[in-house]
Amino acid sequence: MRLNRLTLTNWRSFKGTNTIEFTKDKQKNVTVIVGQNGTGKTALLNALTWVLYGDTTAGFRRPNDLFNHAALKEIPKGKYEHMKIILELEHEGGDYELIRKQEAILSNEGNIILSSPTFNATLTRNGLTKHIEQDDINGLLPPGLHPFFFFPAENIGKDIDQNDAAAIRASMSRAIDVLLGIERYSNSLKIISVALSDYLRLPSNTPRDSSLDDAENDLNIKRQKWEQAIELKTKLPKEIKKLEALIEDLNGEIERAAQYQEALNSLNNIKSDIKETEISTSNARERQIELINANCALLFGRELFSKASKILDKAHRDNLIPPRVSTGLLEDIIENNKCICGRELGHNELLQIEAVRSKTVEDQIAESANSLRGRLPRLVDGELDKICAQEILKYSIKICENGRKLAKLRASQRELLNEQPEISYNDPNKTLEAWKEQNRRLQKYETDLSEIDGKIDKFENDKKASERKYQQILSKYSSAKLVSRARNILSEVEDALTKIQNAIRSSARQDVERAMNEFYGPLLLKDYYINLTEEFRHEIVDKQTNSVVGVSSSEIALATFAFVGSLAGLMPVYSNLERLIPTGEKGSVGELHADRYNAYPVVLDAPHSPFGPKYALEFSKALPDLLPQSIVIVREDQLKYLDILIERNRIGSAYLLQLNTSQTNTSTINWMGKQYALVVKQDSEGPSFTNISQLPIG
Repeated sequence: MRLNRLTLTNWRSFKGTNTIEFTKDKQKNVTVIVGQNGTGKTALLNALTWVLYGDTTAGFRRPNDLFNHAALKEIPKGKYEHMKIILELEHEGGDYELIRKQEAILSNEGNIILSSPTFNATLTRNGLTKHIEQDDINGLLPPGLHPFFFFPAENIGKDIDQNDAAAIRASMSRAIDVLLGIERYSNSLKIISVALSDYLRLPSNTPRDSSLDDAENDLNIKRQKWEQAIELKTKLPKEIKKLEALIEDLNGEIERAAQYQEALNSLNNIKSDIKETEISTSNARERQIELINANCALLFGRELFSKASKILDKAHRDNLIPPRVSTGLLEDIIENNKCICGRELGHNELLQIEAVRSKTVEDQIAESANSLRGRLPRLVDGELDKICAQEILKYSIKICENGRKLAKLRASQRELLNEQPEISYNDPNKTLEAWKEQNRRLQKYETDLSEIDGKIDKFENDKKASERKYQQILSKYSSAKLVSRARNILSEVEDALTKIQNAIRSSARQDVERAMNEFYGPLLLKDYYINLTEEFRHEIVDKQTNSVVGVSSSEIALATFAFVGSLAGLMPVYSNLERLIPTGEKGSVGELHADRYNAYPVVLDAPHSPFGPKYALEFSKALPDLLPQSIVIVREDQLKYLDILIERNRIGSAYLLQLNTSQTNTSTINWMGKQYALVVKQDSEGPSFTNISQLPIG
């Protein structure tokens, strides 16, 4: 994939029409965009996500306020103006044009009326042009992956093993699931569950004994709790991100109040202590698991996956796993009453398709990263030696102490939130009470997320116990043999699908680890490599001693960028993958290498910010050779790190975000020995706006 051109019309701070031509030169493969804070650097990054998906990145301020204010102010009464983004790109021999726009009209009464955004996209290949839908774009670059290709690198140092480490690792794991389409297995299980539930609802198929009814109701309740817990684990990180963005906005409104500052500092200190204690508890639990595993006589080989594949094949032969069906395609067929070949459908055919549609579920990723870890302790056969037992006891005591400490810290947090005085500001709707309420919600969500894995393990055990009880009762009734057989197969398929998902995810982790090291090595000034654990926790290992080492924030930031690069390089490989199930052969997951030559483009906002001067320079040197197309958005104080790219003639196009405002004086930047206006002072009062001007490259 290559980005060709981005055209902005009245988007956020950009007034009028502004165009950026991305370089496609294989040697001069870096596009540079220069701008100071406040000129629209982040808005430029979000222009790409909005035109692709109609959405913005997490934390983007005022996501519903997208129309340029200066343009809105100049609309004559009764006239229209539009805000529009056009993205042109090429992929696998096809030229794509994506247009997303919104219109505004100034009514005769002087009110601005905004239309709903509209989307139009075309694909031209071999001289033929056709319209394509949003689903086609999602298939080209899945929405779950866009944060890694349009990357706000200014916060890169806060990612892996820093602050929100659990959420970052979860997002990395989800990214691999999206990349491989692992959700298809979860969908198959849901379809089977729905079909079985429909079958059991028929009076002729449901035994009438009350004890069996009670057991079945209990089983359904336990299964529902387990499914809801898994769904909650997927949703909570997204809700937490939304709340953090909202709290950040509220902080901006009230941070000027002296009464609030002391409370904010105290709250931040408590949050920091909570985070450190949670990390300490997590590390203690992981050490316990490592000690137990070290004394478990468990062997993992290919037999596990072979058995899972056989079970899945048998279920497929028995027509228990329907093929994956596109809900959008089914709805189009039902609405038009025509087959995809154009033939009119008969009444019975239409009824059959409607029945299939009613059982088709939306894509959903259900994952339980710690399920295997939760089972291992129960599989231990034998006694641990005395030293190991003492170590485990030590970590148990540590976990208990941390639990008491967390309870005290959270009590202090609640007390602090409840005791703050009411503060009113210019906007009476934005008070400290709103800040307190959102922090309470955030605290609850973070607590729920930290406890969800334990609940999932408990609910899964409850579900299995209920299944065993149900089977014992069911086996007494000859009239229910078919139902019993169906439930047994469902349980077997459920276990098989879980094992297959884990096998694919584990093998993909090997591909990602390999690709990360291919990107990490050229950036690092030390003889280190990355080890990626089952939970997508990365460890930096010294090659000489083969031991995990502590690293600087710059080296952590480089590891995060290495993950971004690994996704870009694996994307074209996985998108054309013929064999998903690992076989130990080339051409399947676990045996693949990143394709740097055909890697997807990456847009980096302020990529030098996380690094010290030495690593910032090394990053600039290596970037053109790591990815075939890079777009870097930099502040004026980072221009010195681009000198090496200019000297080596690696920049193919360059642009300047030029701020026009009456609030400050004109300022300039030095680019290749000449001065260019970074800020232009306007003589008349009015909203500030940004223009994009091209800079020379040679």
